Amino acid sequence: MKYQNVDHMTHHSQLQSQLIRAQGIYSQRNRAVKYTKRGLFLESLIYYHKYVVNPLVDVLRIIYTPFQADSFLIHASRDFPVEVVLTLEKLYGVKTIEDIVDRIELTDELFRNAVAEVDIMLLQSKEGEKFNGYQPISITGLL
Repeated sequence: MKYQNVDHMTHHSQLQSQLIRAQGIYSQRNRAVKYTKRGLFLESLIYYHKYVVNPLVDVLRIIYTPFQADSFLIHASRDFPVEVVLTLEKLYGVKTIEDIVDRIELTDELFRNAVAEVDIMLLQSKEGEKFNGYQPISITGLL
């Protein structure tokens, strides 16, 4: 493993870009909703993963592992708090269209709260605080 010094401004910019990208993808969540209304499970499932749950994971990565924010679900069970892992397992463990509909509603609130958390984190970081000592506010109250 090779260790590198992290340029604070570059890292901040990368996390900001990841947040904006996740918000853009999540803004297309209606693609999943559309297929649930049509009763098409497979299409609903793929769009649910792509436009609903995956962007949530990207935002959670920024909160919990800002120096490994591009790791997606690799080592998620190790990197995230237990409550977050259990919630992600529930969100990914859909079996019916009704499950997808329910999980989209749950994810809406989780995503909004996670984005608000990252906004605070990035604002504090921009003001000169490093990510090392940052303690996330628990978004797990909704989980």
